[in-house]
Amino acid sequence: VRCSSRLSLACAPVEKARASCRDCDDDVDFKFLALDVPPKSETNFESPIRLGKIFWFKNLLDSVLDEDANVHAVVCGNNGSHFVTTACSLIGAYLILIEDKTATEVENVFRCVLDECGTFREDLDDCDSDEICVVDIWKAVEKSKSIGWLNFQDEDIDIDQCIDMHEYLHYDSEANGAFHVVVPSKVIAFNVTVDFDGETDWMNERWVEIGGRRHFGPRFYAEILAEDYDVKLLLRCDKSSPPSSSPPASSDARQFDSDGTSTTEECDPFRLHFEELGIGVEQLDMLREDGELCQWGLLRKVDRFLTLLKLCPGPVAIVGRSGRGRGKGVELLITTLLIKEYGFEPGTAVAWVRVVHPQGPPKAFGLSLDLSEESEDDEWFEAMSWRSASHASQTDPLARDAAADAAAPRGEAAAAAAAADHHAATADAASPVP
Repeated sequence: VRCSSRLSLACAPVEKARASCRDCDDDVDFKFLALDVPPKSETNFESPIRLGKIFWFKNLLDSVLDEDANVHAVVCGNNGSHFVTTACSLIGAYLILIEDKTATEVENVFRCVLDECGTFREDLDDCDSDEICVVDIWKAVEKSKSIGWLNFQDEDIDIDQCIDMHEYLHYDSEANGAFHVVVPSKVIAFNVTVDFDGETDWMNERWVEIGGRRHFGPRFYAEILAEDYDVKLLLRCDKSSPPSSSPPASSDARQFDSDGTSTTEECDPFRLHFEELGIGVEQLDMLREDGELCQWGLLRKVDRFLTLLKLCPGPVAIVGRSGRGRGKGVELLITTLLIKEYGFEPGTAVAWVRVVHPQGPPKAFGLSLDLSEESEDDEWFEAMSWRSASHASQTDPLARDAAADAAAPRGEAAAAAAAADHHAATADAASPVP
């Protein structure tokens, strides 16, 4: 597939792609990039391509194309739905962000292989889960670029209107909190891995290591969101309601002592740490205990969310539970905002939320320059070989150095997070984080 004047996709291994290019123009210097994607027999996948992977792909592709004006990059890989879907997602996003193509133009470029692309469903076991495709991803990237949220071309960007990708990559790592700016200066989303209510051991802890994994507490998020992002309100969607379609017995579920003191609020670490730093806390129970959306009062909760965003004098943070299918409540609220206030189409809105705020850990795949029949001058690229999940791995020096050097934390809380990241990376050298 000829994607642009300097970029092509070959649904074949490097050896076959190289053989097919031997009779081409001698003035063209072909560079073959092997995209190593684990093969899958199915055509339905859980997660679309992550924003962080799109950024890494752009940087590494630029490093190849900038070497010489006659370079033509060919992305190769074993044919299959998973490879074609991943490659089309990455290259299509690159064409939109860097070469200023529209989503419709990109769709025409890949029309001959679109039938081989799979679809994405956040919860594969849930047939009612919203399904998106690569076209939705391209439209989401195009829309976010058009309103100024993504800018991969300019070095100096307005971080109040645009996502700072170096900072985004730093906090995208599960070792640094895994929270994401979804709407610049408006909405920040993150997930919690455990139920903090009643956990007094978490009251003053920023994070706790459990089974080789770092679990962050409310204090960690409160400090960073208050100091670095000036968040004014936290919306809690991490709690569940009983699996019933009927309304709760009382509109106020808090429990009170005989003196009128709320015992629920006393042991709520979120309320304790966020309100201490001047951040209000609002509870919106979006999920039932069985993981399904709580239908009772759903429209009222959505309306409440939109009203709070209008009235809040600063950014709003929204927290949900981590895990496949557990982000439905957060996804519903944010997609409603994108459709109503920013003109997103429904599928495009869902795609943007899943690309910028993924629910699960990153899946590893590799991209490397094939150096066979190349000169020794090209060996510099060996250091650029990468794993797209490396920025979330504490054992990958490329990702760790990139996060430490490229990210420029904006405040003491972010600096503390970076220091903690370096400490964890050193400590985990002998015992890698799974």
